[in-house]
Amino acid sequence: MRLLMLTGDNEQSARAISDAVGLPPNAVNASLTPGDKLRIVEEAREEAIRDETRMKKGVAMVGDGINDAPALAAADVGIAVATTPSEAAAAAADVLLLHADADGISQLPELFELAARTRAVLRQNITLAVVSILGSALPALVGAFPLWLAGLLHEGSTLLVAI
Repeated sequence: MRLLMLTGDNEQSARAISDAVGLPPNAVNASLTPGDKLRIVEEAREEAIRDETRMKKGVAMVGDGINDAPALAAADVGIAVATTPSEAAAAAADVLLLHADADGISQLPELFELAARTRAVLRQNITLAVVSILGSALPALVGAFPLWLAGLLHEGSTLLVAI
């Protein structure tokens, strides 16, 4: 995972924060306008698509204010993090992390883990649906099962997915 810091803050403030969290200097972009952030996110998306070595081709943008809204909307996944995010950032984001202590960014690893678990469950459910169709509908088409039994098996697998 490649991390970049995109901020409208001045260079000195950005360096202090990047040093505190361990970001290398070449990953810090300071004094950016909303248009600059948007351009960098779009460039990162194009680079991710072209990079043959990356398994995952997406770009996630984390922001907290109205200045981040265009970049949040342009990213594959926009994540708004704040105690009270701006309406524009909340509308542009795909995910909204609200925290009273303004430390929502520390939950990003948990958020990505939850996304991976959700993806695994979706794959399992799709596999179960395909197996259900192949195992009941196809035999019903050739007359091996009565149609009512195929329908019952399919609906049973749907109930398993829901549980």
